Amino acid sequence: MRYIIFALVIVCSENIWGADVFRFSLYAQPHTLNPAKFSANETIYFLPTLFSGLYRFDDQKGLTPIGAKSCEKLGQKKIGCTLNNKIKWSNGEMIVAEDYVRAFRNFINPETKARESGLLLNLKNAKSILEGTAKPETLGVIAKDKTHLEFEFSEMDEEFLYKLSSPLLAPIKTIPSIGDSSTYIFNGPYKIKEWVSGKKVLLEANPYYSLGNKNRPEIEIIFIEESATALDMYRLKKLDFLTEIPTSEIPSFQNQKDFYSTPMARFDYIGFGEELRADKNLREALALSVDYEEFVKAFHAIGRPGCSGLPDFFMDKVPCLNFDLSKAKKAFEKVEPKHLEKKLKLYFTKIASNNLKSVAEWYQAQWKKHLGLDIELQQLEFGIYRQRLNTQPPQLFRVGVSLDRPTCLAAIESFYSTNKDNFIGLKSSEYDKLILKSQKTISDRERKRYCRQAVEFLIKDYHLIPQGKIHYARLLSLLFEGVNFNSLGQVDFSGLNKKNLQ
Repeated sequence: MRYIIFALVIVCSENIWGADVFRFSLYAQPHTLNPAKFSANETIYFLPTLFSGLYRFDDQKGLTPIGAKSCEKLGQKKIGCTLNNKIKWSNGEMIVAEDYVRAFRNFINPETKARESGLLLNLKNAKSILEGTAKPETLGVIAKDKTHLEFEFSEMDEEFLYKLSSPLLAPIKTIPSIGDSSTYIFNGPYKIKEWVSGKKVLLEANPYYSLGNKNRPEIEIIFIEESATALDMYRLKKLDFLTEIPTSEIPSFQNQKDFYSTPMARFDYIGFGEELRADKNLREALALSVDYEEFVKAFHAIGRPGCSGLPDFFMDKVPCLNFDLSKAKKAFEKVEPKHLEKKLKLYFTKIASNNLKSVAEWYQAQWKKHLGLDIELQQLEFGIYRQRLNTQPPQLFRVGVSLDRPTCLAAIESFYSTNKDNFIGLKSSEYDKLILKSQKTISDRERKRYCRQAVEFLIKDYHLIPQGKIHYARLLSLLFEGVNFNSLGQVDFSGLNKKNLQ
């Protein structure tokens, strides 16, 4: 009898964890299905699986039209797009230009509180709408007919087509509501089949998505808070994809065939809040007392902190901060005593892998070893942390900046004097001029020069400590293929396929 029960367990396990379903985990359940309410950080695995915009960015192919057949300039301040009539809603209906107009108006509506509203700021009337002095219906986007969109700008946006590759700007028929299956209408490679609140979501192929593999397997996303649990489940073959490997585990996996390390286009940094903004000497001491090369060894990093995480080809030369203990100690001697009266605290957000905690502890040890500073670590949940950054950035804080498009400007414009994400509080007419020049130029050579000058500006007066190139280490089961990652961190499951291992 005991053997019969054991056999039944095996059969049940095969049914539950069979290879016909592709499984991975997320740290937390998405809080919404409204594309406008996501941030660029949250679009990596979930949103582009359900929604597709006018374009997609591919590291090898560049901008690839998806919802659009083509887009072109119609004048100095106009762009026109013809829709791809082969891309349909998951209920089989055609996607029309008005669906995009609806989405863009929802995105710019101040009541939506879109985190990335800056994507549309150059469209006609966008700023007035956000300020509440104009209605969303006046936004510079109109449906000329069912298959033609037209964008009008207050100032021409030379990077607008890159912005259209963001899944945040996908069309909407109705805004889907979590738990209400009647609203589940999507235009991406997958649609929601089942949602078990707090536990998992099951996705099935959208039969009306004409790109990629038509026989895509189902995807099950399980919500798991602890990275150690997710890793154990991958080892037990209960997950087919591990979205992030704890740094300490990389050496044990990096020679395996299922190991992938993807370089990301990011601009992560440690910033200095208002209290440290007043003392350049303290910022200099903190920035130069860190042995960046030691970090590379400790965390198996390919790039190193002190240099920006942006791709090298974004700039004509890559500027970096370097470890200089002698200079750091001289600067530390000049620090005003009042700025050291309170214990310094380094704030960072909580993530499943706890990699950020390990990094924060390393910086803490460096500043203790080289400056004798006791710095306290403060780890906060993401929502609380973002609220703190938006209201009163702390003395020291680590920020992860993913890019909403594959350009340098997407990173450096964060520090424009009026940008809502300018957490370091930089107010510089010189820096603002660099951003404006970068926005207007169509010269690739000038873009690279302005990019380098902007990064140089940020580090020469120690406004921040860039965290170097970030590589996401992942594990992908050898049973599957066709998962495509790009340097923006977005994943494309449209080509997902179960391998034929016979």
